[in-house]
Amino acid sequence: MSKQSDLILDIMDEIDRAELSFTQIAIQYGLSYDEVDAIHNQMLEEVQYDEVNYDHMERDHDEAYEPDYPDPDSWYDEQYDLHDF
Repeated sequence: MSKQSDLILDIMDEIDRAELSFTQIAIQYGLSYDEVDAIHNQMLEEVQYDEVNYDHMERDHDEAYEPDYPDPDSWYDEQYDLHDF
């Protein structure tokens, strides 16, 4: 990797650790506050992109599909006791 890529990854690690303020990170790595803030904003955008594109139907192929909501017909089965059929 290039030095700049390594630097950005190091800064991202520092932000994730949350031990230092953005100002302290900027001083430690010889950057401006705005540059550290821009890296943080980039991290937030990546997280938001991942959340938007998360496939809620994603599951292992050997798992049966189980919907998150109850069966819409279950009230009918319970009301008329159709479990024996």
